Amino acid sequence: MVLVGVGCIFCRPGFKLRDEKVCYKNQRKIGAVAAPANQEGVIVVLESPLVTRNVNVGDRRTSVRLEPDLWDALRDIAAREDRSMHEICSDIERARGDTRLTSAMRIYIVNYFRSAAHPS
Repeated sequence: MVLVGVGCIFCRPGFKLRDEKVCYKNQRKIGAVAAPANQEGVIVVLESPLVTRNVNVGDRRTSVRLEPDLWDALRDIAAREDRSMHEICSDIERARGDTRLTSAMRIYIVNYFRSAAHPS
């Protein structure tokens, strides 16, 4: 079984490129990669580069780094709730306590979809 992850064919030679994006390390194309054909049965876990975005939290603007899938999930939540991502980030900021904003955002996203999967 081969697990597909994100990587760069220049940083990870021998891997096949799919779903092209730009590598943050060397500005070359990256994307979902799979192990070479001669490595069938090997599980390959590659890290996803973080994406930095500016969000308005309350009355200030701040930069947040999250995985692309988490940005997509946050966008999906905003659409489902008919709210902006900035409004959701402001709610997370108010409720986060001593937790870092990015950690609080990850926890919020997981809890949101966990609640949606198991409504009480």
